[in-house]
Amino acid sequence: VGTDAGADHVPHGSNASELEYLTTIGFSTMEAIVAATKTGAEILGLGDEVGTLEPGKTADLLIVDGNPLEDIRVLQDPSKFLHIIKDGKCINTLKNVDIGQVYDFIDHYTDKDYELANTGNPGSE
Repeated sequence: VGTDAGADHVPHGSNASELEYLTTIGFSTMEAIVAATKTGAEILGLGDEVGTLEPGKTADLLIVDGNPLEDIRVLQDPSKFLHIIKDGKCINTLKNVDIGQVYDFIDHYTDKDYELANTGNPGSE
């Protein structure tokens, strides 16, 4: 995943559509997200700084109204964006949402996602 500079089929600013494209060729939604985050960071030599949610890493997050694991297209719809967190700080709250619930959601999925990103197996829920 890497056309953030733009291309004919993925104009600049619409690169989240690449995640959907990956799911049409057999990636699971989690595999597409891992490709765009963890794997992308590793390819750029930045895996120790970004790409996963871990202590000591730079935290950039997009919190959306929806679950990208159920419908990855939610990442393409700015009307679904709730919070933007850059370098671990909430820089933009776009809608009135209980941020505590967001952090609970992150805590719930982080361990399972970390396991998937590092082993390819999300375990069982």
